[in-house]
Amino acid sequence: MTFKKAIELHKSEIHENRVEALKIFREIKQLYWIGYYHHYGYGGLEINIDKAMKYYHIASLENNAEAMIRLSNLIIGKNQEENEEEIKNINRILATTLLKKSAELGHVIACYQYGDILINRKLGNEKKLLNGYTYMKKAADNNHEKAIEKKITFLYQFKMATTPPHNNNNDTENPLPNNSSRKRSYTANNDTTSDTQRRKRSVEDIEDDILDVDEQINILKKRKKKLEGELIEARECLRARRLRKKLRLYETNREILE
Repeated sequence: MTFKKAIELHKSEIHENRVEALKIFREIKQLYWIGYYHHYGYGGLEINIDKAMKYYHIASLENNAEAMIRLSNLIIGKNQEENEEEIKNINRILATTLLKKSAELGHVIACYQYGDILINRKLGNEKKLLNGYTYMKKAADNNHEKAIEKKITFLYQFKMATTPPHNNNNDTENPLPNNSSRKRSYTANNDTTSDTQRRKRSVEDIEDDILDVDEQINILKKRKKKLEGELIEARECLRARRLRKKLRLYETNREILE
């Protein structure tokens, strides 16, 4: 109840209420919120990023997903001012780890940011399209607007990249190699097998989503065609109405016109 009261005081956006909210947060040791107030200078505090990071860090150790993503973003921001490459690399790993943990706890924005990092290598990390798409899809499924846009873009690019070019000249097609020339290697490593299965499932998920997108596009095309037909009918109806109006006008003023 006390925490709920503090949140209500915070949401009021009144300075005095936020001062009171900060007192409550300190009493009940809500470390994330104390860090948040240091971060944005609420409740009579001055903005202090270092203190905010300290409280976010402690809250992150308590599995606070919101603290994790805020700490990660602050680390990324500070890393831009860092000159030593070794420290930059450590910060990148820390920021990425925090985002991943926050995403695994179900934080929608963290899912989007972590997926975006994996897909676009925003922190100099190894590109992992399928893993990145998995997190991006989670965010999109929870109505994150940017994730929805990037998910559709990714699916389109994936489709274009994996769809073989159409070749009308069958004579120039390369024949399939003989079975005897195909070499397959097998491994007893369970980790490799499970990783392959995960990748296969991810590809299947993407293919299913591509089909969903194609289906949505077809529905939209049909809807567009229907609307175009309705527009033509409406125009014809409007034209007929205007003609009837002119006819009535002519009938009314026929004597004058004649």
